[in-house]
Amino acid sequence: MAKKSILSVDFAALRTLILVHETQSFTATAKSIEVNQSAVSYTIDKLRHVFEDPLFYRQGSKMLPTERCDEIVSAAKEMSKKMVDLATPRTFDPKTARTEFVISSNFYARRVLLPTFIRFIRKSAPGVRVDLITSGSRGGQQLTDGEADLMIGALRPSESGFVSRKLMEEHYVCIMDPENPLAKPPTFDRAAYLDAQHLAITSYDKNWQSTVVQRLQSENIELHQPVSSPSLSGLPHMIRGTDLVATVPSRLGQAIAGDLYVVNAPIPWTFPISLVWTEKTHDLPSHIWLRQKIFQIAKGLRKLE
Repeated sequence: MAKKSILSVDFAALRTLILVHETQSFTATAKSIEVNQSAVSYTIDKLRHVFEDPLFYRQGSKMLPTERCDEIVSAAKEMSKKMVDLATPRTFDPKTARTEFVISSNFYARRVLLPTFIRFIRKSAPGVRVDLITSGSRGGQQLTDGEADLMIGALRPSESGFVSRKLMEEHYVCIMDPENPLAKPPTFDRAAYLDAQHLAITSYDKNWQSTVVQRLQSENIELHQPVSSPSLSGLPHMIRGTDLVATVPSRLGQAIAGDLYVVNAPIPWTFPISLVWTEKTHDLPSHIWLRQKIFQIAKGLRKLE
């Protein structure tokens, strides 16, 4: 293998390789990095020549990696992490910083916490770029793989190598149309809740279920869920004019309900919203600054209640 061929491989090409490996799709990769599919194909063809390996083979609608490709991607991820570390300044001045933070979260954080954070960033650190990505059920893996710097959510990885801190405590509320019979007396109790027609919130990859559903299933109780949605986005529009009930975290419910009826869910369960990061980034000045600002915002939200 010629040395000049190896030197022609840049980190953008390796990033494309990693994405194809993860998505098993040229089309999905092209969409993710906002280029034409032909550009992805060209990059992979160049890497095939450099590494003298087909890298991927088609099976149905998926592009599956060769064994050699698995080895290359593993090494590429390690190199990417090291380069990020080398490029991260050991001191951090938000007014002059030119860096990027990737925050993994779901709809809750993007609606409740992150708008205030984004406004703060634009005023105090205009050269900092913030990239928000969806965690779904992969938040911990995103941190491990270096795809995200922080994760905000109800899930806290149990494996070693992670650090977490609670931002706030949450409980559940139910959202329904004001004309729903359950929005009127008598009291909306547990029996009425279990008998209601629910809008189920899943995830895009179907690997996530809400804490409510998980706990009820542990009691061998299944809710009536005639409708499901992969996201809370647009939920009020799906609830309005129906008999559906949606169970959501309280702060989010108050933020999105509008003219819909909101009532505390008749289940006494609370759960933490946490900030999670890795031990690898724990002592980086830029990350310390980032985490402190999110902590401050969460503290301010708690004081408003």
